Amino acid sequence: MKSIILKIFIVSIFISSQYINAQNKNFIDFKIRNGLSYINSVRINSKVESNSFILDTGSEYTVLSTSFANTIKDITQTKKINVEDISGKSAIHNSTIIDSLKFGSNVYYNVKTLLLELPYGIDGIIGNNILNKNIWEIDYPNGKISRFYDISQLKNIPKYFILFKQKKGIPVVNIKIGKIKIRNVIFDTGNVNKLSLKAKDSVLIGNELLNYFYHEFYGKTFNEKSESLKHIKSGVYKKISFGNYTIDSMNTNFKGKRTIGNS
Repeated sequence: MKSIILKIFIVSIFISSQYINAQNKNFIDFKIRNGLSYINSVRINSKVESNSFILDTGSEYTVLSTSFANTIKDITQTKKINVEDISGKSAIHNSTIIDSLKFGSNVYYNVKTLLLELPYGIDGIIGNNILNKNIWEIDYPNGKISRFYDISQLKNIPKYFILFKQKKGIPVVNIKIGKIKIRNVIFDTGNVNKLSLKAKDSVLIGNELLNYFYHEFYGKTFNEKSESLKHIKSGVYKKISFGNYTIDSMNTNFKGKRTIGNS
């Protein structure tokens, strides 16, 4: 996978890391586990440290798992807020303000944070209310994340770039499958899949699908309270393009939300 810059802004670009001035980089190590990007050494309120935070460009907010939050003694005041996801579904969640969150040499203060039950092994999520404050490079081959401050640090115009916009604080891109354009696909580093689309997209795209199959599982989305049986169509598409970058084929499923994930 190519390394990319993630610049969280209203309209911006993902760019190959060779175009960044290395002298201005602020390196943070991460590891891919189970398809997710785990940040090394996240410190909350200058006291409690964890190696089990994931970088998630698909999350509007930073999140602490309820079990991990219980280990932080000075998180005492919580407030219930209504959270609406990118698909328009809303739910009431507990939230708090943490005094500080540090990873690498980056420190963020007074961070609005949701308190949620997260899957086992995940203590928290670094979301877009932190990420959109800076420009980020994600170097997957070398397991490095870098922060820099000014787009002028780019050395020259990159060959591959992807324009995107924000929707509810989350980066979304337009893609093409064959000749069919699919809009508002979430760029989601917190998703282990390659490409997920809505069920109706398979009808729209039609014969651009090389092959497909169905499978079923029990699961729930971010704002669902309980698991339910879900039937998922999966397959392989040919010639998928985003920006001026084209992939010959990509595994795809139809889980009800348009996302490009870490895989």
